[in-house]
Order: sequence, then structure tokens, then C-alpha cells
Amino acid sequence: MAEILLTTLNARYAHSAFGLRYLLANMGELASRTELLEFVASAPTTAALDAIIERNPRIVGIGVYIWNVNAATRLIADLKRALPQAVVVIGGPEVSYEVDQQEIVRLADYVVTGEADLAFAALCRELLNGRRPDRKVIEAPLPALDRVAPPYHLYDDEDVAHRVIYVEVSRGCPYSCEFCLSSLEIPVRQFPLDRFLAAMQSLLDRGAHRFKFVDRTFNLNLRTSRAILEFFLERYRPGLFLHFEMIPDRFPDSLRGVIQQFPAGVLQFEVGVQTFNDEVAGLISRRQDNAKLEENPALPARRNRRARARRSDRRTAGRISGEFRGRLRPARRDGASGDPGGNAQAAARHADRATRCGLADGLQPRGPLRSPFDPIDRRRGDGRPATVRPLLGSGRQ
Repeated sequence: MAEILLTTLNARYAHSAFGLRYLLANMGELASRTELLEFVASAPTTAALDAIIERNPRIVGIGVYIWNVNAATRLIADLKRALPQAVVVIGGPEVSYEVDQQEIVRLADYVVTGEADLAFAALCRELLNGRRPDRKVIEAPLPALDRVAPPYHLYDDEDVAHRVIYVEVSRGCPYSCEFCLSSLEIPVRQFPLDRFLAAMQSLLDRGAHRFKFVDRTFNLNLRTSRAILEFFLERYRPGLFLHFEMIPDRFPDSLRGVIQQFPAGVLQFEVGVQTFNDEVAGLISRRQDNAKLEENPALPARRNRRARARRSDRRTAGRISGEFRGRLRPARRDGASGDPGGNAQAAARHADRATRCGLADGLQPRGPLRSPFDPIDRRRGDGRPATVRPLLGSGRQ
């Protein structure tokens, strides 16, 4: 049995745990003593609990996200009762901030905040050698990306055939938007391009065809983004699908020329248009060259700009996060979160995150998250149907 177990509750089966694969790829000599298990957040946590108990690990690492924090909290509470000797370590974006305010943090033994690619393995070495750190919250130092081992060989045949293949060539965001946690991920850093393309070739050789790039701003480094697009264009085959998060004012002719060579339906862009209103852009600390948007025939920004500016005034921050794709319902006004076992504190945290991610006033996500390739289905707070263009939004699992 594995001494170290990495697990999480994915939003749905088609998703894969990209972060946990990074942890496993960087376990070094502990890799042979580590196992990765994935479950679905919408399923009862008893299946996950039984599987963990059966393996009786010494250390359990759990990835926590906005879509699984409630289920993960229940799982850890049950796990601490069933396996009190196991050390529970949590990490992920949902527990990298506000660590002193969350029940799941109280239940866990340790929290690793930030990019834990190397820090988690270091913590496991200490624990297995009988040394328990005095501090509960461990802030992972920002790793040099050339030292981080890529995880792409850990996508198995089932992943390649049935799941979204998450990839990244860079981390960080160049913007400092007031409403977005990505603004804390500065500076932008890039993985070695040759190593990345070699990994993509290996995935293509194994039959992978759906790639979701989780880079915050894929077209920030134009030379890199063009090289990657040309790489996939040269290897195009029917069924290939590539998803990117792009910034709207960085589509020069050199990049547009490559994009236009792809057949229809191969490329999908999430374009982060926060606002067309200069005053709003100043209030949210967002830099954007609207003049370049006017010149770009590939984007609809040059049409109806005044109407868009008025809408951005009402929307202020304006970006609709892809993480909240799915049906929405009005927020309850009684302070309850609306979830089983919810409380006023959880509702306040949820409202704060919704504001930072650009959700409309008083809306909360309902039900499991949908695939990034599914159509967007949203509702207004008053229950009337609303159409949201896929052009807007930026999300990352």
C-alpha cells in the first residue's frame, strides 16, 4: 500500500487533476510510495472515504478548489475520525488565502499555500522521517519552473481517451486587476519551450486530441504562442481541439496569420475583456489598449463600442469567470449559503469570491461545474434567461 495518497474531488469525470499530477511528478524518490486517486465532487464522499481507508496511508494530500470545498470538508472530517493517525495536508487555490477563516483548514493537519510542486514533497520527507513542522500553514516558495518536472506522462490511456488534457507553458499574470486572484500571481514565468513541445508530441503520439491551456495570458509572449500554434498546425488531424485564454489587445498580424490557417472549430479562445470604459479600467487597475481592439478585425470589439462601454459601467469589473459555468440562482438574503450545512461565514466568503470573479450581483453557482467545452448556460438573478457570449470569461481548474 502507498504511504502517501494524493486525492481530490473533480468537478466532473471529464476533468483531470492537473495540480495533483504535478505533485506526483515531483515526488522524487517518494514517487514509488505515492498513489493518486480521483473522485467526483457530486458523488457521495463515502466512496472516497472507503478507498482511502482501504489504503491506510500515512499522509493524505487533498487538492481543494471552489467546486469541491464543501465535499472536501466533509471528507476530511470523516477521515480524521476513521484514520486519526493519518496526516492530512491540503492545498490549492481555495485554501491558499483566508486560511484563518475556513473550517477545512481547522480540520487539516497542514496547509501548503501557493505553488506546492516542490514544497509538498519536502513536507512529506519531513513527516516520514518523524519530524513534524511546528507551523500549520506552510507558504511554498515560488519554484523555478526549469526545476519543476512536467506531469504529462501521468495522463494514462483513459485520460487521453475520455478527459480534458490540461497543459501549461507559463504561470502568472501580468495584470493587477482588483477583483481577480490571478493578479497575485506575478511575475509571469515560462516553462522551457523545447521540453514542453516534446511532451505535447508524446501526448499526440498517444492519441490525445483535446488540449486546454491554463495559461492566464497565452498570447503574452508572441514568439512562444506562435511557435506553439505552428507546432499544432503542422500536426493537425481531424478531432484536434485547442483551448486558450487570450488577452484581446495582443493579436498582431503575425499571430492572426497562423490562427487563420486552422480549420474552423479547432481553436477556442476565452478573451478576457473586462471593460471598454477607461474610467472603470482605472478603478479596477486593468491595462488594456482599446485602440488596438478597434484595429483588430478578428474581434467584435470595434463594433458597438459605446454600448459595450455602458454595459461595462454597470458590470464594473465585467469579466465572467469560466469556473462558474453552469446554472445560477439568486443568493439567499438570510445569510445562509444555500448549501447543506452552510453558514453565514461561508456565504460571505462565497459572495466575496463571486465579486472578485465578476459574477453578476447576488448570483451563486448551482450544481456541478460544466466542462470548459460545454455551452454556457446562465440565468439572471430574477430568473429570466440570459445569454452570455463565450467571448467573455476566463477560468481555470
